[in-house]
Amino acid sequence: MRAFLMLGGVVVFVSPALAVDGVREINQSCAVQTGCFTGDAMGFPVSITRSGSYVLTSDLAVSDGALSALSLAGGLEDVTLDLNGFEIRGPGSGTASGIAMSSNQNVEVRNGTVSDFGGDGVGGVGSSRSRAVDLRARGNGAYGIAFQGDSNRVERCVVDGNDDGIAIGNGGLVRDNTIAENVRTGVFVSELLVGPADAATITGNQVYENGQSGIDCAADACLVTDNVVFGNAVRGIRASSGSRVTGNVVRRNASSGTSNDGGIVAGGRTTVEKNTVSSNAFNNVAVIGTGNAIVENHIVQGDNGIGFLAGASGNLYAGNLFSGNTVDVANPAGGTDGGGNQSF
Repeated sequence: MRAFLMLGGVVVFVSPALAVDGVREINQSCAVQTGCFTGDAMGFPVSITRSGSYVLTSDLAVSDGALSALSLAGGLEDVTLDLNGFEIRGPGSGTASGIAMSSNQNVEVRNGTVSDFGGDGVGGVGSSRSRAVDLRARGNGAYGIAFQGDSNRVERCVVDGNDDGIAIGNGGLVRDNTIAENVRTGVFVSELLVGPADAATITGNQVYENGQSGIDCAADACLVTDNVVFGNAVRGIRASSGSRVTGNVVRRNASSGTSNDGGIVAGGRTTVEKNTVSSNAFNNVAVIGTGNAIVENHIVQGDNGIGFLAGASGNLYAGNLFSGNTVDVANPAGGTDGGGNQSF
């Protein structure tokens, strides 16, 4: 909508602010006083109904826990939201997400902070081919960033102190993030969100001191590679059927786990290779399904003395290095020793 000013008795209409190159501006003043552009009414949430680029020019503070700060129209495509280093802050209660998305496509949210909302920081139910880049999501009452659709990306974000960290769906990528001190899980990949969630990639992240799992691939065919995962309370990494867990450093997880938990837990038909796994409670590596291959890992000093637990039959372990474990291999279910395992 347009505002107007009285200058010397003359009514002057003021068009919605546009930054350089037609980028639409969003700030606290226009949000609560006039509406920030065509299609947006006065008050929160700021409603984004058109494709294009948007930029924050101030912090946004929302005092009503039932209201989001920014809301994208359902099904809207091709939107860039540049937070421009500013913070979108909620009241610390309620159920609303900071940035609410629904079945959107090709949306990028970048460069700022979303904090203290009762729902998700960035909530993307059913959204696809979208990206969260260079964000900090902290202190939100659900997920910090939840992209619950296909082929989404979360990159170079800091996600800390939320109820859960990051949720990603089918074909998603979680890369080069710091995910820490969330109440429950750091990174969650699951078909229980919206449809199947196969073939996600989790790579290059620091994942630490989350209250349940560090990385939980509850769906199939995850690639979990080159992450540093430590101090998570129930387990470090859990991988389901058809996954590959490789090149990770996994240390001091599972202090509040159970006898089948540990540093890396493989559910079935998963390859666990070339990881350095040390000082995890219960087990450094545990398999609880069949058809897993545990190969060429360096498995050091499980806190309860078990390096590798073969908790089900039909699994292969080969070429692993064991050091400092009371029991290198606990094999009650008859896993297959493929040779080349060494203790030192």
